[in-house]
Amino acid sequence: MIKGIGVDVTMLTRFIAKDDAFIKRILTPNEYQQFSTLNDIRQVEYLAGRFCGKEAYYKACKNRQISYHDVELLDDKEKGLTISDPHAHISISHDGDYVIAFVVVE
Repeated sequence: MIKGIGVDVTMLTRFIAKDDAFIKRILTPNEYQQFSTLNDIRQVEYLAGRFCGKEAYYKACKNRQISYHDVELLDDKEKGLTISDPHAHISISHDGDYVIAFVVVE
């Protein structure tokens, strides 16, 4: 049974040259570790995607009080993008200057 659906879209340009304090407010330590291994352009895409994914998750959870560190989105070589909530499914797509995320919570 679906309990919630969330979607969010943002522009990549909002995430260029963000300071470390902002980045660490959005990313968990594990996400930050993955982020740190990427080149500059990919870091912007990664940060924007994680922000967008977490916003979509927040909406799918009916806007209950959730911090950015309450959910973790990690790349797994075998599974692809994973979300730490076992009842949630996520998809993130990039196209040009935009990122979109879609989350379903069962």
